[in-house]
Amino acid sequence: MIRCIRGARIRRLGNRFELTKKLPVAESDASRHAEVTIPLTEVEYLGLGRDHRRRITKSRCRVRIDGHQAEVDAFGGSSAGLVLIGFEFTSEAGLASFETHAVCLADVTQESLLAGGVLAGKS
Repeated sequence: MIRCIRGARIRRLGNRFELTKKLPVAESDASRHAEVTIPLTEVEYLGLGRDHRRRITKSRCRVRIDGHQAEVDAFGGSSAGLVLIGFEFTSEAGLASFETHAVCLADVTQESLLAGGVLAGKS
């Protein structure tokens, strides 16, 4: 379960809890982010998420597609049916040479409506 709180997200991963703040490196480009993650105790996690209505549920699977590392997120709850694939690159050259795989129906990299924090609490 992910709960979004004012530009950050708190998440439970089994017995681990964390707070993550993800910011675009350039405001006009959603393809590059700086991310900071802080471990939380269960008490902190529960306290930060108490009675918070902006929640999102998803399952994540890490796979390789055409030699590229990818994260496939399948959403549940009010966003059930939505599947997003995020590709990660270790260099600018890798990003520049990337060609969208046929399994991807559309490139939504710059679609702010589909960012996890924006999706939270919507259907």
